[in-house]
Amino acid sequence: MKTIRHGMLAWSLGLASALMGVNAQAAKNPRCVITDNRVCQLQFDPNQVYEITGVYGYATTIEFAPGEKILNKAIGDSIGWQVLKFRNHLVLKPVEPDARTNLTVTTSNHVYYFRLSSSKNPDRATYAVRFIYPADGNDGWSDDSGGVSDTSYAQPRMVNRNYQVSGDESSFGLQRVFDDGQFTYFLTTIGKPKPSIYVVDRDGTEALAPMRREGPYLVVEQMADKFTLRDGDRTLCVARTTQAQATQAQRSPWGGGN
Repeated sequence: MKTIRHGMLAWSLGLASALMGVNAQAAKNPRCVITDNRVCQLQFDPNQVYEITGVYGYATTIEFAPGEKILNKAIGDSIGWQVLKFRNHLVLKPVEPDARTNLTVTTSNHVYYFRLSSSKNPDRATYAVRFIYPADGNDGWSDDSGGVSDTSYAQPRMVNRNYQVSGDESSFGLQRVFDDGQFTYFLTTIGKPKPSIYVVDRDGTEALAPMRREGPYLVVEQMADKFTLRDGDRTLCVARTTQAQATQAQRSPWGGGN
């Protein structure tokens, strides 16, 4: 009977140790770059909790993808931590020497989960944490075929091509905008960075438009009078026009003469 009890105790301790090991891996620590261990990078995973250690008296900047917009931040302890946002950057600063809490950040692209802890040791200070997104590749149009467009997609039906563009469309590689009466298509040069596309309401409010790639096209599954394309600090405005307006704007590559 003692042998059985000892065996069960050993099994229980082993299970507890295994569970502790799993919990210990539940939060992912930043991997620092070789040149300076105060600048780190994290690979984005939607199912991952990230461990950030701040130092009392120091600020840590978290950098998300270019053009990614911070929509909301929710922190458990708003007294022990100061959280500021600027464009695609979030600045964390512990205002108490031993502050532990969690933080959830919702952006235009993703949701991030953090576990925050603070230390008095300045050697543990992290100045910057940058996210990388390997699932997006280089976030461009380059592919394994050496830049050749994928021809396996169905060619979309062009119903309306009366769109005008304001901005430097060449920097975005934008060649044409049209719709098929249901979806809007943005024909973009292979090899150019993929921008974020926003639908602009009548009051000027922008909302990120869900999109997908079909060959050389960015497809937005809706129609709108105005769109904004963003890539970092660069913007491009696209407006749907009437046939009469398009006829008056023959100089535009998006007018009725295209």
